[in-house]
Amino acid sequence: MGYESAILYEASRCGYSYNVISDTKFEHIRPLGKTHKFYEFGASMRTLGYHPIFALGRFLKYFITGEITGRLGAIYMLYYYLTYTPKSVGYDSMYDYHIRHFIRENQVQRLKSLILRIKKGR
Repeated sequence: MGYESAILYEASRCGYSYNVISDTKFEHIRPLGKTHKFYEFGASMRTLGYHPIFALGRFLKYFITGEITGRLGAIYMLYYYLTYTPKSVGYDSMYDYHIRHFIRENQVQRLKSLILRIKKGR
């Protein structure tokens, strides 16, 4: 779970850089969210060690805008972030401590930066 994000976070943690090519076009073989209702988004955030404020922010963004997951998908995502229990080994287990710690620290720094920008805007 969360392997796409894990690859990018691990690259950053190891000092590599990467580019996101946002104008690349692709088609899903099966419609996004059709069979899993976005529960894997929440479970993946859990296995990657996402900070609770980031998970809540992602939920609010998707719930308010209806983008990506739709409102029901956003609810599933938050529910599974809060309730999912990762397995001890395998596809749906927790990522290594080092990557989870890196992700959490990265998110805390981004939150601090956001708070500072908001305070400067007053």
